[in-house]
Amino acid sequence: MRKQINSRKQNGFSILEVVIGIFIFVVGLLALAALQGALTRSMADSKLRTAAANIADRAIESERGFVRLETDPDNVLHAYNDIVSADTTKTVNGVVYTIDKDVTDYYYTLTGDTFTTTTNGQPSSDYKQVEVTVSWVSTVGFRDDEGSTVSAADLGTGSITLTSVIPAIISSASGRISDESTDGGAAPPISYTPGQNPDVVSLNLGGNKFKESLLPSPDVIRRDELVETRFDVITYSQTGGPDSALFLRREEFSAVSCECELNGSNANNLARRPVIWAGDEYIGGDFVEKAYGTSANNQQSSTCESCCRDHHDGGSNNNSNLYGPFKANAEYTSSNKSNDHKHYEQDGVSIAGNGDTYVEACRLVRVDGFFRVMQDFRREDQHIFPADFLTGPTDVATYSNYVTGAATSYYDAINGSYPGSPPCIGGPSPCVAEPSYQQPSPATLVPGDFPTWTSLPFGSDPTQQLRSRGVYIDYISSDLRSALICLDPDGNAGDADSCQFGDVVFDKTGSTNFLEILPFFDVQLTFLNR
Repeated sequence: MRKQINSRKQNGFSILEVVIGIFIFVVGLLALAALQGALTRSMADSKLRTAAANIADRAIESERGFVRLETDPDNVLHAYNDIVSADTTKTVNGVVYTIDKDVTDYYYTLTGDTFTTTTNGQPSSDYKQVEVTVSWVSTVGFRDDEGSTVSAADLGTGSITLTSVIPAIISSASGRISDESTDGGAAPPISYTPGQNPDVVSLNLGGNKFKESLLPSPDVIRRDELVETRFDVITYSQTGGPDSALFLRREEFSAVSCECELNGSNANNLARRPVIWAGDEYIGGDFVEKAYGTSANNQQSSTCESCCRDHHDGGSNNNSNLYGPFKANAEYTSSNKSNDHKHYEQDGVSIAGNGDTYVEACRLVRVDGFFRVMQDFRREDQHIFPADFLTGPTDVATYSNYVTGAATSYYDAINGSYPGSPPCIGGPSPCVAEPSYQQPSPATLVPGDFPTWTSLPFGSDPTQQLRSRGVYIDYISSDLRSALICLDPDGNAGDADSCQFGDVVFDKTGSTNFLEILPFFDVQLTFLNR
């Protein structure tokens, strides 16, 4: 057997092949090195941009922490009006960041339902658009985890911009309203459908603003004994036709009668002082030590617990702290009203003492989501009309002009003896004159004329439907009186900032509409007269 031998020559790599292989390997290493450098520069740039974004975000959020609209006298509290354009610098990790803050004020125009940068006489804007640009010129390098270094020259310059909208709402915890970089938004307006005449009548406050009271809804808990009635007072704007009404404000009222048990003062059982009107909202009273009551049974309104506990005076004869500031001195257990007012048992004659059951009536309003006891209702005027009155725009205008005129006249007639000697409505000058009452038919009513309620029906129809309406005006505190004087409805009106006094702070609406701030309303009483 012969052994075969492969005669093919066994050769290695040529020099050219080796050179080409080395070249490819070197190119790969260079690409990898370039990639590593790019990653290192990107990481360093990311660090710069993250720091800049944090600076811009803090700059915007710090402006949201204002606690008042205007700068305080001591220049200590941050104010909304302190949010202005400014340039500052900040150094982080050796890098100097330039912070350019550009602020644009936007004012809401009710007539056009638009926002404009023109003030139109408003003391403060409704929103501020804050645009913060943070830029840098790097003067230091960075070293990454692998030991690669990126020089300051490699990093160069850069900038980022954040835009946000800050509303004029005094709250250090107010959230963002918009983070859009261009066309920042506002909360959408809420449409409102006005009530129907004649049960619901819109009172014209001027400036395309109206106020109306919804139909009271009485709930009889125990016939002839305990009743709870609720209704709302709505303020809205109306720039065009009946379909253009926008909701502005709502007050939720409740009137309740309760059976309570009287207790003396106890430091461990505090009760609230009354809720009062503070110009554009009702504010709750403080807890103080005074006489209090407890609900006598659980077969009555859930609001009776607050009614029985809080509807007591004591520790102050300031009319703002009294539930019935118009009560005579004889209705209090002390001649100067510094102690509690008298409470009466079921017979309406016997004065209740500690441990006795008495009947209480309270007026409540929703404040911060809860019904709280406020100062008593004060009805200043009442009218009764035939059913066909207040069904047309002329009748409504006549009645609206009378009510707003009566409320303004009432305020103008307040003197130094108020509230002990409250002004009158429908009495001698300077109070408003009673309207001229005329027969609804065949006489034609003109502005200022009301139909008579004394025209009794004759003939085949022995009945006549009547409607009753009452005008109510709340107690006007000294702070509110000062604010109303400052606003001056007859001219030279002050602004919302300069006309704030004590508890009266116009931080909800900023409105300087005199009739919107005056605490009056009218209510349909037909069902309640039963």
